[in-house]
Amino acid sequence: MCRVKEEKKEDETITEESRKLADQEAKLNIVLFHIAKHASSASPHPELRTIHSALQAGDKLSGKILSGGWTNYSYKIYLESQPDCRLFAKVCFAYALWDPSEESTYYDLDRQTTEFQLMEHFSGKLNNAKVVATPYLLLDVSDDLRIIVTEWASAEEQWANQFIDGHVDRRLLPSIAETMASIHLTTPEELPKNLNQGMKEGLGTMISAFDKDVANHYENADMSADACLSLLAELGQDRVFAITEAMNLAAKTDQSILGHADLHVFNILVESKPDDNELEVFGPKGIFCICDWEMAHWCPKGRDIGLLYCFPIAAAYFHATQGHVRQANDMIDCLREHWDVYSLAMTKNGNKSQAYLREAFRSVLGFCGMFLFLIFYTKGGLVDMIHKDGLSDEDVSTIMGLLGKTGLHFLEWSFMDDVDEASLDLEGLRKLFQASIEQDMATLVSSRAAKRPSIRRSSLLRKQGRRVSDASLLSMQSIQATLELDEDFQM
Repeated sequence: MCRVKEEKKEDETITEESRKLADQEAKLNIVLFHIAKHASSASPHPELRTIHSALQAGDKLSGKILSGGWTNYSYKIYLESQPDCRLFAKVCFAYALWDPSEESTYYDLDRQTTEFQLMEHFSGKLNNAKVVATPYLLLDVSDDLRIIVTEWASAEEQWANQFIDGHVDRRLLPSIAETMASIHLTTPEELPKNLNQGMKEGLGTMISAFDKDVANHYENADMSADACLSLLAELGQDRVFAITEAMNLAAKTDQSILGHADLHVFNILVESKPDDNELEVFGPKGIFCICDWEMAHWCPKGRDIGLLYCFPIAAAYFHATQGHVRQANDMIDCLREHWDVYSLAMTKNGNKSQAYLREAFRSVLGFCGMFLFLIFYTKGGLVDMIHKDGLSDEDVSTIMGLLGKTGLHFLEWSFMDDVDEASLDLEGLRKLFQASIEQDMATLVSSRAAKRPSIRRSSLLRKQGRRVSDASLLSMQSIQATLELDEDFQM
């Protein structure tokens, strides 16, 4: 009976993904039509001038689906006879299906106007190294559909793939840290405090909805099943709700910095590896590009960095359990190096004090904890992207329990003032962060002491030529089926 139910659920998932693929292809047709319509010999953008001339000569536009979630679809657009003439296009919806079991949530399309404006601002401000793609077109197709078209970034692969591989291009760390500092030092005179308020309200609705998921742990889970559930039982439901309420309040009201607000390692693009099988060989330039600016707003100091750190921590836990201890430790050391460079840039370029940096790192703990506990542990988001070779179901359950436990600890230490950890200075907080992760990884390594390390493999996402969309953070049930579907569509 269980087997039949599992097969039926898998069939339903594939059917749903087939529908989504058909919708992506239909909207790709819309994108191609509008790009062709707006290409002209008078365009200020060379690719649009080239496309106009090529179409006049009988060439055709083609497109490839890059990602598709509950808020937008993204595409690579190119000429059939000149594939090096490329553009990036994103189709954005006015409704965000954060939870497909619930009704649609309105998701203000003005976020795309803000995204276009921010990309214009930062492509001019930061583009000595071309870390932000230049936006070309912002097109209203209907009241519920808007298209953004930008230049194609020479960095094409999501940085997350390197953490999945277990080997990270450390040349990127200083530049990424300094770029983030430059963004965070933006002043209200440059970009107003009320930026992207419609999007922020929709995001607040999504964050508040997590209370239902937390309550579900208490109502339905075996509270001794893993480390996170044990901590939930120890803290009690009232205490955990007090923690999440403080987190929600900070997310809604704290406007300390202008943040990208969605700066996980899937929204940083890097050079593709020359060879999928050579995991320690990277592209020659060490370049990167920050994409998906639609959620940017004035937010807490630690939101961007906390989100940036969460997937590397999760990947490190899986690698440690698989016996890749050196690689796991190296990934955590990348986070230390990133903070060292970031804090120096904030001090040197923004005159930020040690007190400011201490507040910022405490905020980092909180927002890293939010994603480890609520997104990774509670929702299971993005962990399906990590290889599980050589791991049993019990191994994976142990890893997830430790990620959730540590995330919950981070949340409490960050947002509650009645714990001893809340009074630590910057160095104490950094040591606490490091020690918590090291203790978890030591537990995971010791659990497989008698096993041989598994073989590291190239990221499945890289091999499939896919990118993970933002919505995949929240809805991962069908991601594996998505990866198995044909991703190319040509007109």
